Amino acid sequence: MSLSIKLWSRIIWRSFFIQGAWNFEGMQNIGFVYGLIPGLKDIYGGNRDKVEKAIERYIDFFNTQPYMTPLIMGICLSQEKQGRPSVVGQAKMSMAGALAAIGDSFFWGALKPIVSLLALMFVMINLIWGIILSLVLFNIVHIWIKVKGVKEGYGNGPGAVLRMGKVLSIERIERIKYILPFMVGVVLFILPSYIGSGVSPAIGGWLFGGFIVFMFMNYLGISTSSSFYIGFIVLLIWSIIR
Repeated sequence: MSLSIKLWSRIIWRSFFIQGAWNFEGMQNIGFVYGLIPGLKDIYGGNRDKVEKAIERYIDFFNTQPYMTPLIMGICLSQEKQGRPSVVGQAKMSMAGALAAIGDSFFWGALKPIVSLLALMFVMINLIWGIILSLVLFNIVHIWIKVKGVKEGYGNGPGAVLRMGKVLSIERIERIKYILPFMVGVVLFILPSYIGSGVSPAIGGWLFGGFIVFMFMNYLGISTSSSFYIGFIVLLIWSIIR
């Protein structure tokens, strides 16, 4: 069972507006249904009554990490296609909660900080086009997750949540996060040169030592955000004393 390219592309396009009608009562529910409508119309052949009844089933409260919504949309449509909407109706919120945890950890806790630091490094070495490259990188990853999500969801039903969980496992995300202290160290190394003071071998040695400390802190489980702020404070104090 698979979706046509035209249909999944319409679903993914609509998923970009998942929070376009965000509200306190249902949160992302309107945007979620908006993304489902092309698939529901395809399943029920444009039968208005059946489409409206299906919309009523999904218009209740819904909230998850925005980039993970196509996966749940695909699962909902697969169960509608098989005549088992009640199955996903009972599990929709638990799936949304699990995917929210995975998505927030990967996109907001790993990918976004990495891409932001990458853009900052490009600016500091006067490669402004690097900002565009950073944005392209972020969107390639997030759109790939959306495309994979809707296909996996429609093809494998609720089991797709486990498959996506393996792709974005907590262990894998934590390994990706090890890049952050490294990038913070690079930014700190470049910073004195960027502000015009030059990077002497002694300063470079201190910054490299700081990078080693950040890596050790990360290994001990101290959050990367704490490492960043500690490094920022140390650099600020050093600048004032100097």
